[in-house]
Amino acid sequence: IERSMDGPFIDVYDENGKKLYEIKIPYEKRKVDSKYRTSVEEELSKDPHIVGQLRANQMEWKDFSRNFTYEYPEHFPAVQTLEISNGKIYVKTFDTKNGKEKYLIMDLKGKLLKTLYLKPTVKKWIMSTMMGINLEIIRNDRIFYLKVNDDEEWELHEQEIF
Repeated sequence: IERSMDGPFIDVYDENGKKLYEIKIPYEKRKVDSKYRTSVEEELSKDPHIVGQLRANQMEWKDFSRNFTYEYPEHFPAVQTLEISNGKIYVKTFDTKNGKEKYLIMDLKGKLLKTLYLKPTVKKWIMSTMMGINLEIIRNDRIFYLKVNDDEEWELHEQEIF
């Protein structure tokens, strides 16, 4: 169970629910800055789901957004997404470098096997994320992701990561 809001930890349990051990994720606290907050609010204003709902209700973003106060944590959590496949734990963090997202690949005991930075695979649609729709998945050391092409059609892409 990933519990990065409590700290950079993954709790590992057996099939009966007994906690076996805890994995500490390599993590340096990073403040949620105003640049990030502004980008989230801009993405919200362009999110296809939100835009569609606003059009259906004959509303404008500026009127809609006045009804909300956006609250952010002081720091990003250690984990953005976590997947387990092929005997490895794949952790996507909130860290970035040169526009690329940081991934940690660990064994099932938490030993760091590889750190890599990948170009973002998909545009993060905020409402899709909030509704639990994941446009990327890692299986067998490859990342698979859906991307909208220039004709606004979905395409499946893949990339080897280990």
